[in-house]
Amino acid sequence: MGPKGASLAVADDDGRNAVTLRAGFSMLERVQGHQCWVGTKTVVITTLHNRASETAPWVQDRIVAIVPGEAARIVSTGQAFTHMHASPDGELWVSDSNRTGDIFVGSIRTGKYKLFHRSGSTFGSAPETHPHPFFLGDGRTIGWNSDVTGVAHIYCAEIPPGFLDSLR
Repeated sequence: MGPKGASLAVADDDGRNAVTLRAGFSMLERVQGHQCWVGTKTVVITTLHNRASETAPWVQDRIVAIVPGEAARIVSTGQAFTHMHASPDGELWVSDSNRTGDIFVGSIRTGKYKLFHRSGSTFGSAPETHPHPFFLGDGRTIGWNSDVTGVAHIYCAEIPPGFLDSLR
């Protein structure tokens, strides 16, 4: 980490053959720090910060997909996406918004997304106040944290039938 922020890299299990992923790591764009593999595909998704100039404030607003050796592809923008996770089949993403604590579900292929749940999380300085949404192994249920009651709890809800139709 330095004046350009951080970069992401992947390597073989033994640490050899490291490849730096082509996303962020400039004075105008940096990796946010939350990323995950996309199902069993050789694709990583992450959130990025960007800014108009070196003195402008950072804006966190994009989910990108990265194939090692290729430039990042913008998947979705518009909701201050922060923590994200991919479905086991690699077709969908789920992310929270650091402005509202709302949880969105979207398609990695089409970039379309929609509001899944208003978590009520305060998104304070403590990590347990951030939703950190994730898919459960069935790919139909989403879990998240929320301190909506004043005490952090874990919640889960199934994706309703037909909810994903408009994203495909």
